[in-house]
Amino acid sequence: MNTVTPAFLTLLSFLCLGIIFAKRENMVVPLIVAMCFLPADISIQIATLDFQAVRIVALVALLKMFLSNEHGRIQTNAIDRLFFYILLLDMSFMSLPVTT
Repeated sequence: MNTVTPAFLTLLSFLCLGIIFAKRENMVVPLIVAMCFLPADISIQIATLDFQAVRIVALVALLKMFLSNEHGRIQTNAIDRLFFYILLLDMSFMSLPVTT
């Protein structure tokens, strides 16, 4: 992993602020700029956890969308519910200890 430079942090913070203050229709512009111009090999380390810049920008976009209630009501059908049940079942079996 490369070191984090002040220019990188400035670009990352401008992109995050652009996402926060942009309207819903224009929120895709900072996301596209982040995906195209932020280096993928630089990660920010916080308490021994590595956060890649693209994931930070995506998290900010998701938080803005959910906290401002712009997503509307999410409707699920039978296939979605089946997928979530299988996912939960798989996660519960994967968390069991393996005995040999």
